[in-house]
Amino acid sequence: MYSFNNRLKQLFSMDTIRICKIFELIQYSIVFYVLVLIASYILNKYYYKEDEKSKSIIKLIFSILLDLLIIILLFFYLRKIGLLVPSIPHLLYPKFKDYTTLNYSVHIALIVLLIELLPKFRHKLDDLVELIHH
Repeated sequence: MYSFNNRLKQLFSMDTIRICKIFELIQYSIVFYVLVLIASYILNKYYYKEDEKSKSIIKLIFSILLDLLIIILLFFYLRKIGLLVPSIPHLLYPKFKDYTTLNYSVHIALIVLLIELLPKFRHKLDDLVELIHH
């Protein structure tokens, strides 16, 4: 049966599992942050060389589509590389189920941070919005 007091106690409890989850969240946030920094540096240096503003909406759409395919492949492999790092809380406390917080780290680090660190991709999206609205 639902009990507000029980839910409130669970929210603020700091048992071993909760501490492990927080530590794992911090661990994978750091791992993915470093991976995203490296990947964004490589993309910005070797892939996003030209900074041209396309006048053709069709060219811009295909250019963004190609960028998205590359970013999606990059997400896929960055996640795989990140999973090569074992969960430290699981190694220290084997009862802890590893990778329970991985989705939070992946979504924030890979999606938000990577897109923010690719300014030329964001400019293409801005150009597309501008062409669509005018």
